[in-house]
Amino acid sequence: MVYGAWLALGKKDVRSVAEVTGIPKSTCYDIIKMYEEEGVTKPPPREGRPPLMTPRDRRHLALTVEKNPLTPIAVLKEEFSEASGTQASISTLRRALPLLGYHACAGARKPWVSPVNRAIRLKWCRDHADWDERWKSVIWTDESRFRLFRSDGRVWTWRKVGYRYHTNHLIPTVKHGGGSVMVWSCFSWNGLGPLIIIDGNLNAKKYTELLSEVKETMEQLYGKLDKTSFPAGQCALPHSKEGKEVVQEKQGTSPSLACAEPGPQSHRTTMG
Repeated sequence: MVYGAWLALGKKDVRSVAEVTGIPKSTCYDIIKMYEEEGVTKPPPREGRPPLMTPRDRRHLALTVEKNPLTPIAVLKEEFSEASGTQASISTLRRALPLLGYHACAGARKPWVSPVNRAIRLKWCRDHADWDERWKSVIWTDESRFRLFRSDGRVWTWRKVGYRYHTNHLIPTVKHGGGSVMVWSCFSWNGLGPLIIIDGNLNAKKYTELLSEVKETMEQLYGKLDKTSFPAGQCALPHSKEGKEVVQEKQGTSPSLACAEPGPQSHRTTMG
């Protein structure tokens, strides 16, 4: 009908065709163009319902997720609707996010590291990047507190493949007191050291006493400790006045057990 009217009017005025047929002008133009180019007057049937979200909506959704990947899906729905103006259900968002590469995953838990400490750690790694045989003379120590009872609850995050340990997707953790046990141990190139259960907090005084107790065991494992060192930050730092006095006393009576407080020129602590 549209193309017949177009021919009758001499292929000149699409507006007149729309007035005669009662069909919108843009629709008449599309039908005429389709017949001229493809020889058909009806578009092919669609495969299913057209998608609600446009490419622009998908970009808005990706930006909303990247802003805070820990946002629950219900809150994400509200933020997306406010940003894009498109009203989409939670089910629609659940289907759209995997198509954008985002999947609902449990957030990885890692100890919280401040931006300042990140820069310090990165500098330390770069300063020691050329070490080779020297690592054999280093003993690594650490203490850790383990909670006997803790929550197993999960926090979910929307993330892409390969973003598990990205800072925006991490669940920061801290050490808690009460209902826990603290242990200390060490290892080196030669193997593992003893596992020591610590009663109470590990301060400077208790740390030097601990080294006195395990010195013989460590020498059995690693040999004489006169050329062995601890990286800076591995010792319990004597922040208090009492702690500094204890370290000074140990330095005078047993230098091999002293822990040097890290400074601008201090990269490791020597045992011996």
